[in-house]
Amino acid sequence: MKNIDEDEWDQIFDEDFDDEDNKKIAKTFLHRQVSLKSLLPVTGFILLSLFLSYLFWTGEFSQYFLVSRKSIYYDGEYWRLFTAILVHSNVGHFLSNIPLLLIFGWFLFDFFGFIAFPILPIILGILTNLITISFYPLYTNLLGSSGLSHSMVSMWIFCYFYYDDSKPRKEKALRVFGFLLVMMIPSTMYKNTSYLSHLAGFILGFLGAFFLIYFGIRRQECDRCDLEN
Repeated sequence: MKNIDEDEWDQIFDEDFDDEDNKKIAKTFLHRQVSLKSLLPVTGFILLSLFLSYLFWTGEFSQYFLVSRKSIYYDGEYWRLFTAILVHSNVGHFLSNIPLLLIFGWFLFDFFGFIAFPILPIILGILTNLITISFYPLYTNLLGSSGLSHSMVSMWIFCYFYYDDSKPRKEKALRVFGFLLVMMIPSTMYKNTSYLSHLAGFILGFLGAFFLIYFGIRRQECDRCDLEN
């Protein structure tokens, strides 16, 4: 049996300590606990959406909310690109958009701040509506936040794939693929659903994520998380 002197013990201890430090450094700011306070912006957005949807359902000012190719390209009513994001055709339509909006609005704001939510998703939602109506007939109306929600999902997925160094790329790719397969691909197709807006929003979301990453936009407390973890 080999005897280990004091210097060798110190070397072994230092190597173990360094390995543990490396594991900690591998964790990114995405591993910290999400703050409940960060629910406030997305909750306010949802409540505003509910209020305007209620006005739409009751017939008050409903003619000002929908967006179509005619209302933009011929009538110049550009505000509709924004109001159409907030209104929904019925309660079921409103509730179906809440899960993605709530979860990813919460995460994006908590880790990346106001630019990631609500500013950037609103801009992407407006662009999604503009792109979508360009492919539809003149009088086809568009409403709902599905395109905005899909842009938020792809923003988060791209940021997760870029920032999370604690897992191999293959494992991250499988996680992303599994999520998209289960959550984002519809099992049933509905006639009145604009899947084009879903696709446009999802693609634009990657541009939004690139913007966040390129300019290094994230919450100040997240800058400290890389060191603390």
